[in-house]
Amino acid sequence: MNSRTVVVVVATVLAVVSLAVAALGQVYTQSPADLIHKKSAQTRATQPASPNSSGTRLPLSLQPPTTITQLSDSIVEFYYVVKTGPGQYDQIGIHHVTLTDKHGNPVPSGDAIMMLHGDLWPFDGAFGREFTRESIATYLASNKIDVWGIDLAWTLVPRSENDFSFMQTWNLQHDVNDLATALTFSRTFRVQNGSDGGPLTLLGWSRGGWQGYALLNQESQISCNQRQVKAFIPVDTYYKTNDSKIQSFICSLEQSLDQSIANGVYDADYTIFQTVGQYALQAPNVASPADICGDPFTNLTCAISVVAEYGDTFTPYYHFNAGYFPDGNYYSGVSNGLVYSNINTINALFAGAASYENLPMQADTMAITCGDDPSLPYDKHLADIKVSVHYVGSGGGFGSYGLYTLSLLGSKDVSHHIVSFYPPDQAYKDFAHVDLFYAQEAQELVWEDILHFVKEQRNAKCK
Repeated sequence: MNSRTVVVVVATVLAVVSLAVAALGQVYTQSPADLIHKKSAQTRATQPASPNSSGTRLPLSLQPPTTITQLSDSIVEFYYVVKTGPGQYDQIGIHHVTLTDKHGNPVPSGDAIMMLHGDLWPFDGAFGREFTRESIATYLASNKIDVWGIDLAWTLVPRSENDFSFMQTWNLQHDVNDLATALTFSRTFRVQNGSDGGPLTLLGWSRGGWQGYALLNQESQISCNQRQVKAFIPVDTYYKTNDSKIQSFICSLEQSLDQSIANGVYDADYTIFQTVGQYALQAPNVASPADICGDPFTNLTCAISVVAEYGDTFTPYYHFNAGYFPDGNYYSGVSNGLVYSNINTINALFAGAASYENLPMQADTMAITCGDDPSLPYDKHLADIKVSVHYVGSGGGFGSYGLYTLSLLGSKDVSHHIVSFYPPDQAYKDFAHVDLFYAQEAQELVWEDILHFVKEQRNAKCK
């Protein structure tokens, strides 16, 4: 396997390997100070939510947090593992990043957001920079936004698992249902906390954009008092395309996914990305193994090139991070650094990737964009979606290709913010997909815009 093979796998990863008015004090069985500690994402994945003294699971609205992590003097992340069904892996993670008072309790807020990750990484990787203060989650919380996030069920499946038959029924609707559960949980908590219990602004990055659009499509057919989303921020994604070349690529991906499922393969294996990140962190100057990137790459230049080389996939010059290529070969060359993001942070991000993802869901999302399956329900009511929508993109990611979907919506309040420093024919070296959340200047370039939109939605009404 060479770097081009690895980077093509990365570029196609989106598709292939792709809830009461009790007092807040009643939520906890212990004081927040007793619970504060740090745990890795892998530990979280296997730790069940706490039962009450009778041994039965606490009602959804009264479930205590599994872990509490102090992110700064005034910002805390509360994490819950919530069961969604009888199966071993029928569970989701729910994150709450918020300002706290002197007693360690969440401060009520008039503005709230639910953040939905895409492929590869759960919430902490996608939006939390793995428990750091310098993330979009802590930035929004520091600006009095009540931040909520979800870890979809597949992110909690451990690397040791080798039987994925349970994923056979984990289609797009499965993930949409889990997202709805997370929204219900957060709204119930907000009522308990003295905040309003109304709908939230939803942000969906990458594959999360597909899932967000699917939920909006579904909610457009129910009454206003049943809806859970009042505004939507799709980030570097699309749902539909009017580009024939891209559509052809998406259709080919769908066919490949359908064939894998027909052959009894229900999971996308992401462990190679963990390996790439781990090797780069642990032995950066050692020659990359032949089954990863091989000669002439070191583990470090392999990792850099994997995220910086572009692939003609979801867009003509799609890549994760903008990189430097001394030889000018942005397609298959050896990169020696990243332009906007810190390579050690990106390596840690890859090392902390989830292990597996559900292929049936990926196949559904590709079928939506391909447009070849009229039986799918997920795109039948786009014209009925009337919430405010603000698209955020990157020139080296989905960029302006995410705008066509906006033209199909019924919303009269549609806007966009695309970070780009190069013309379209040089997008291979532009600010890209992961830079949106990991660039050292992401706050000024991206997050401030998102904050402004969220605050604008405080008094949003059902349309």
